Amino acid sequence: RPIGNFPDFIQNIVEKLMSRGLVKQRPDQLTINQYTPGCGIPAHVDTHSAFYEELLSLSLGCPIVMDFRHPQEDKHIPMVLPPRSLLILTKEARYVWSHGIAARKSDQIDGKMVPRGQRTSLTFRTVRREGDCNCNYPCVTWQCDTWLDKHEATRTEQKYVYDTYSNIATHFAATRHKPWPLIAEFLNKQPLGTTVLDVGCGNGRYLGVNPSIFKTGIDTCWNLLSIARDEHGYPVSQGNCLSLPFRRESFDVVMSIAVIHHLSSRQHRLQALLEMVRVVRSGGHILVYVWAMEQEKRKFKQQDVYVPWKLNKKYQNKKEDKEDKEMTEISEEEEESPIGDTTDDSPTFQRFYHVFLEGELASLFSEIPGVLIVSEGYDH
Repeated sequence: RPIGNFPDFIQNIVEKLMSRGLVKQRPDQLTINQYTPGCGIPAHVDTHSAFYEELLSLSLGCPIVMDFRHPQEDKHIPMVLPPRSLLILTKEARYVWSHGIAARKSDQIDGKMVPRGQRTSLTFRTVRREGDCNCNYPCVTWQCDTWLDKHEATRTEQKYVYDTYSNIATHFAATRHKPWPLIAEFLNKQPLGTTVLDVGCGNGRYLGVNPSIFKTGIDTCWNLLSIARDEHGYPVSQGNCLSLPFRRESFDVVMSIAVIHHLSSRQHRLQALLEMVRVVRSGGHILVYVWAMEQEKRKFKQQDVYVPWKLNKKYQNKKEDKEDKEMTEISEEEEESPIGDTTDDSPTFQRFYHVFLEGELASLFSEIPGVLIVSEGYDH
């Protein structure tokens, strides 16, 4: 939020910025950080909707190397920020490229290793008081929260995936304990110390397999994550598979089990795979399971369907029994009938599914450079 009147010495800086035409909007928000040697800044893109375009950072103290990376292209630009220098981010540099500082005690500058000293940064922004972000890069990094909020596919996923699983979390988790055999076999074959990311981990039923490897999970549904964390002690975090909050090549293995079929557009499904490829190391492995349209026990009339979940009475609470939820009558039966006491008057929640045709998942992966499909198949 705007901080009101700046101190005189800060106001003098703002006036110089305005008089020299370096910014279109007068800065009204200031963040001051002080960094000791060894401290860094995780790579990130500042929130689109909260601030206007210009982002300015004044560096004081010691020189530092800031790393800029493009999220989809294999581009990395290290930039030296000398003392008393002003960094101005606009357009792609502001909205697309991530910026960060590695956590280390020295930098290579002009061919020499330069020890870091204490550094202070003053970051100026202008708070967006009204209106939405109208940048030209909404789909490049999926970081534009304004675009995501308005996008039809995102609204479908919010209502028929996130909201649904938030409402049925305890009941759903009660039916999801035993890992699928082939996935457990895959994890048990991983060598000692392998790092694994489970994208869409839910209640964490795969995070307990093979204690000799390190596993962490991420999911959008906090109610499921709280079960994984509080009941099982698994390391989990909340986030969206369209924009994973991890650095490039962070994991040896990335897995996503029965998740991306909940994404309601081809663009979203491809983006989820792109993010998995981004965070897995070169030579690492990605394991993805989705629902197939060609099933033996169930016949789908179309690829985009809604599958109902009838809530067990003992899991109903005030949050789960909201009066404003919408229900859609469909004919498909649930993959695994919910256990326990359900009746005709039990609340029913719909889940969106895009069931995959044979070869469709491989076709998506084939659009991503550098990906080699080792095996594919149909699991009962």
